[in-house]
Amino acid sequence: MSCSLVYANYPGGPPSQRVQRISGDGKVWVAELVADYGQERMHTISVFKFDGPRIARITDYFGPTFPAPEWRQEWVEREAD
Repeated sequence: MSCSLVYANYPGGPPSQRVQRISGDGKVWVAELVADYGQERMHTISVFKFDGPRIARITDYFGPTFPAPEWRQEWVEREAD
C-alpha cells in the first residue's frame, strides 16, 4: 500500500513531520523525525535502502513520547514544545 494512501485516509490528515537528523552511507540511510498526529507526538526512524538512485525499501519505526521513570530523569533531554 502506498504511503500517500495511508496518509490521505488517516483521521485528521497526515502528520506534520520535522527532520531531526539524516545519516548514512552508500545504500542505507536513516532519517530521525518527530511527527505530530494532532495532539499526539511520535518519534520516528525511517530506514531507506537504495538500489542505485532509486529507493528499494523504506522501513519505519515509531513510538509515542512518554515521561522518563524517576530513576532515569537526570539523563533526560527535555524537548521544547
